[in-house]
Amino acid sequence: MRKISLISSSRADYGIMKNLITKLQKDRDVTFNFYATGSLLQNKFGNNLNQIKKDKIKITKKINIDFLSDKNLDVSFVVSTGIKKFTKEFQKNKPDILVILGDRYEIFSVAIAAMINQIPIAHIHGGESTEGIIDEAIRHSITKMSHLHFVSTYKYFKRVIQLGEKRENIFNVGSLGVENVKKMNFFLNSEKKNKFNLNLKKRTFVITLHPETLDKSNVKKNTLILLNALEKFKNTNFIFTMPNAEAGYKEINNQIVKFCRKNKDSVYFKSLGQKNYFAICKQASCIIGNSSSGIIEAPSLLTPSVDIGNRQLGRVRAESVINSSFNVRSIVKSIKRCLKLKNTKKKHTKFKNPYEKKNTSDQIIKTLKSKKLENILVKNFKDFNIKFL
Repeated sequence: MRKISLISSSRADYGIMKNLITKLQKDRDVTFNFYATGSLLQNKFGNNLNQIKKDKIKITKKINIDFLSDKNLDVSFVVSTGIKKFTKEFQKNKPDILVILGDRYEIFSVAIAAMINQIPIAHIHGGESTEGIIDEAIRHSITKMSHLHFVSTYKYFKRVIQLGEKRENIFNVGSLGVENVKKMNFFLNSEKKNKFNLNLKKRTFVITLHPETLDKSNVKKNTLILLNALEKFKNTNFIFTMPNAEAGYKEINNQIVKFCRKNKDSVYFKSLGQKNYFAICKQASCIIGNSSSGIIEAPSLLTPSVDIGNRQLGRVRAESVINSSFNVRSIVKSIKRCLKLKNTKKKHTKFKNPYEKKNTSDQIIKTLKSKKLENILVKNFKDFNIKFL
């Protein structure tokens, strides 16, 4: 029986992988371990553990690698702590294969620990480009440490090949996040109003702003530019969600809290949970900021989005994603284009989502359990000759 471990470090990657985790946990053909770490364990980023409990997902072990501040030095300490703690864990409980997603620095530490302990890695969402943050370098580094690659578009398939990986080890399966939203049963408008005390029949913007970690000096300036642009829109709900635990996130938090205190139609959530977040996004007039959800999942919700700045620069995107610089006039103009698109009858072709494929999670599980994986592992790890042959 194949032993598979999966690690999640934030509300974002947990939400993306939730259905995959659920299926692996129920699969009788595998021994499955689920580890929670990073901001997923910290209440200041939302009650994520309560959400996991509601989802009826069992956490095998919580591995705490505290993120105490939002300075670059603290990020370095988190990475070093993660390497130490996961190295110890992998020496005690060594899986046949480790499944990780994306480009978070906590996940980077996990990948390093797995590589040192000669544990094969299956990497989800490799090959992508985000030119405004350090995540791109981390993501490509994880790709080079991995043996199996589940990419979300053909462009990313080609980029992983360019990074030197073997074509037969790369699988273009689409996005787990898109698969999730396509299968969600969203609640009714009246339920939304009762749950969030908002009238979502009124024009609603969902806003998530993360730091551009390669240009941290402009975090406050960029946040104020976005908030000044939002003030140009009257009679509008502004729903803010908390930025990721990255260098500079506290400054964004401070400015948004001040904005919400002054604007009665504004509300700020640490964490909505995946279903609530996408339910509001589906109802919203526009998604604004620099979150990957505005690019990857939003088109499948038929909601246009404004992507601001360089954080997500380089990602494949649908026509419904409007680019903007950190400039009040540019942001206002882009939002107005989104509002026009939302109200246009002939809009569906604009929302063709390049990340959307059928049965993404099932394709991943099938490969993780396959004889093909067995052959890959035997080629790369001598001890697998004993285990499988």
